[in-house]
Parts: sequence; C-alpha cells; structure tokens
Amino acid sequence: DEERMAIENEFNDRREELQRSERGRDPSAWERLEKDRQDRFGQLDERFRQLDRERQDYRNSRHRRELDSRRAEFEREWDQRRKDEGEHFDEEMYEFERSMMLRQIELDEERMAIENEFNDRREELQRSERGQDQSEWERLEKDRQDRFGELDERFRQLDRQRQQFLEEHQEQQDERWR
Repeated sequence: DEERMAIENEFNDRREELQRSERGRDPSAWERLEKDRQDRFGQLDERFRQLDRERQDYRNSRHRRELDSRRAEFEREWDQRRKDEGEHFDEEMYEFERSMMLRQIELDEERMAIENEFNDRREELQRSERGQDQSEWERLEKDRQDRFGELDERFRQLDRQRQQFLEEHQEQQDERWR
C-alpha cells in the first residue's frame, strides 16, 4: 500500500510538472505518462499476485504436511492398539476408521483444490474487463459458496456414515457378549 501511494505521488508530481511545461501541450506526452503509470501499477499488481501465490503455496504445503502427519499418527495409534489388544484387536473397526480417515483427507484435499481454483478465478477476473462488473464478482462468490456448501454436505454425510457404522458395530459387539 505504501508503494502504491508512493507511485501515485510520483505520478501526481510528474503530471503537475508536465502541466507546467511546454511538453504539456503534446497529447502524446500525456499518453506516455499515463502508460508509464499503468505499467508501474501493473508491475506492482503482479508483485501482489506473486505474493498471494507464494502465500497460497505455503498454506497448501503446510496443509499437505498436516494431512501426512494425520495419516502417520493414525497408523501409529492403531499399531499401538494392535500390539496392546493382541488377538482381541478389532480389525473391522480399524479398516472402517482407516477408510473414514482417508475419505476425510480426500475431502480436505478437495477443499484445498477448490480454494486454489477460486483464487485463480479471482485473479483472472481482477485482470479482465469483466472485473469491473460487480455481478461477475457476485457470481464468482456464489459459485464458491455453492461448491463449499456441497463439500460441507459431503463432510456431514461422512459423519453420518461414521455414526451409523459405530452404532451398528456396537450393537454387534453387544450381541456377541450376550
């Protein structure tokens, strides 16, 4: 923001200087000044976009590491349970919980991909003529909300499946002990 203000101040000074000088009568001098101004702001905007991409890449990388860590922690915990419980280890529960964890990770990765897609679409809209149309921004935001809403429903569905399995599994366990 400071750099943007500095560029604007520089071009205000250059406009005033041009206005006071003989060159100010030449329309091409004004066109060059405006082109220089647009180029400088374009370069600054590109630096901001690059910074946003780096920030997004960092978040994605960190999130992937967290997902990998979650997978590894899950396996460590269940390996320990397998050792502790021996022949009483519930392999069916392990397989189910593992499949749920993997499906949840898939959904998390999909959330990341959707976020990346919409960051790209926002960037593209910002650079295009369509970016001047508020309805394009509203449409983009509605698309984003719809996609995340669908994904959230899939998370809820996964939770319902987990709950249903756990209830049925507990009933089966209770039946065995009777």
